[in-house]
Amino acid sequence: MSFPIKDRVTFLFLTFLLVVAWLYWGGLSGPFLLDDLSNLNPAFLGEVSWSGLLDVTSKNTSGVLGRPISVGSFTVTGWLHGWSPWGYKYHNLLLHILNGVLLFYLLGRLLERMKSIAPHMAWGLAALSVSVWLIHPLQVSTVLYAVQRMTILSATFTILTVLGYVLVRLGGRKPARKILYYCFLFPVGVMMASLSKETGALIPLYILLVEGVFFKFKSLESESIKIDRVFWVAGIVLPLALGSLYFVSHLDELVDYNLRLFTLLERLFTQTQVIWFYVQLIVFPKLSHLSLYHDDFPLKSAADFWVVIAVFGVLLAFFLAYICRKNCPLMSFGILWFFIGHLMESTVFPLEMVFEHRNYLPALGIILPICYFVLQVKWLKILGCGCFVLLMALCFVRVGAWGDEGILYAVAVHDKPSSFRAQINIADYYWEHEAYEQALRHLKIASELAPEDVGPILYQVRMVCALQGNVEKKLLEEAEHRAGTYPLTPYGLSSLGVTVMFTANNSCQSLKMEWVRNLVSRAIANKITSQSKTRLGHLYSMLAMAEFHSGNYEISLEAFDKAYQFGGKTEAVIEKAYMLLKLKDFDRFNETLLLLKEIQERSYTESSHPVERLEQKHQSMINDNIESLGI
Repeated sequence: MSFPIKDRVTFLFLTFLLVVAWLYWGGLSGPFLLDDLSNLNPAFLGEVSWSGLLDVTSKNTSGVLGRPISVGSFTVTGWLHGWSPWGYKYHNLLLHILNGVLLFYLLGRLLERMKSIAPHMAWGLAALSVSVWLIHPLQVSTVLYAVQRMTILSATFTILTVLGYVLVRLGGRKPARKILYYCFLFPVGVMMASLSKETGALIPLYILLVEGVFFKFKSLESESIKIDRVFWVAGIVLPLALGSLYFVSHLDELVDYNLRLFTLLERLFTQTQVIWFYVQLIVFPKLSHLSLYHDDFPLKSAADFWVVIAVFGVLLAFFLAYICRKNCPLMSFGILWFFIGHLMESTVFPLEMVFEHRNYLPALGIILPICYFVLQVKWLKILGCGCFVLLMALCFVRVGAWGDEGILYAVAVHDKPSSFRAQINIADYYWEHEAYEQALRHLKIASELAPEDVGPILYQVRMVCALQGNVEKKLLEEAEHRAGTYPLTPYGLSSLGVTVMFTANNSCQSLKMEWVRNLVSRAIANKITSQSKTRLGHLYSMLAMAEFHSGNYEISLEAFDKAYQFGGKTEAVIEKAYMLLKLKDFDRFNETLLLLKEIQERSYTESSHPVERLEQKHQSMINDNIESLGI
């Protein structure tokens, strides 16, 4: 009995997914990385609670929309697997494999329509392209980086929404199915993808590309044409127009570089190099170039020769996409798919310069045309088999490194000695393993690599103080200078908060709270840092804690008020309430509790748990007083 080629290819592809799982399995034991803890810790609930789930999904500050779908998935992972990196990475792997299945089906259905591809070859090309995409070593830094669930989950909803569109278009004369998709499934898909990560808003452009390349805006009957036209206006053109209008009207907020160590022009110049660096990583994935740490990427401050060449290359790519639209549409599709995927994260928005996970979905645009040409020529097929085995080997080796914390950081520092972050992370690792001299050595290197960042200097202050008991005056003055002069980076802000608590806990006798108060005050007075209300909110919370531990209670309470005024976070009001309980100032405590209840009533996303815990604490203190009086 002979099975159709499509069924045989599908069976082989699904079987290969077991190999994909095996390749990644060893990396699931790796550590939390970079911003994992700052995103996962608030989303972790010890017990199943739907009100708690609603609370944590509304508090994340990643991106413009808060990414509640991804945050909710983190909470579910915590319920199922506890506080372990393994569980988060395991669910990432499951989603990665699911995305592979969806992409395989999507490409198979699209490639069947292409006249330039033989029917028996369509599903084979889909299987090969997606298999390469699944095991490409570049994907390791997305799948095994827990917080990049945001990228992976957004891609899941993006693929599902595009696939739904393709199935509706292939459905032919079924207007009811089109109406269901256009009016319900499409907007829900865009919403779910965007609330996982903002790149989900690119779905209309992906659909526009698919329509232009594979369907060429042709409908089968007049009734369908009317329905399609309404969708194109309401579902594609209107959202793109509104998005553009929102971008222009919020330009100062969305393109705010005050807290970056580079300007808009420097980012644009540098991204011309970055985009081709990404292409290099996809086409020639050398392990020493693949890394979690690309903060050492050279900054371009002017339109030099290489910037001009890179811009010319981008224009040439678009020209190639245009001239290939008829004779080689897969080339056009691949080029445009890649660039559409980078429209948000590699253009004007003030994000960090380079991260590999930004290629998670766009990489398919480079892989697909290459696989197509490989299958056209006999000798390329032989070469392609060797390259495929090599990719598997590279993936396996890289996954092995990511599965061991010590190896991961050692390889990172070896391959990226100029990476500030790699030096900080290996210093953390050595500190935890009591290799203090090595930790301090790497911290000093990190501080030299980031001469404007207060973060590594403060880490060095804490480490020297803990080990030696005394800190050189020169080091303290350098920390003050950086805090008061340069933009406060996210790492600097975090390190400053840790320093406040380090000093409050009396972890080092020679580090005085007076110096910490002065340090925070300098950061608040910094003209660059003070332009961000969110940053000011965090800083005033730190100042409030420092003043409270210095015995300046009234100043501390005023600082908590300012923290809420600038940051708008209820955490500042909650902390103030706890401080008032410690001071046994029950009158002002009740006023603050009333404010918390008002905030809770105004916002459906605010949990009642903090208020309930404060009331319980208050009642407990009253009961203790009654018992002490013998009443």
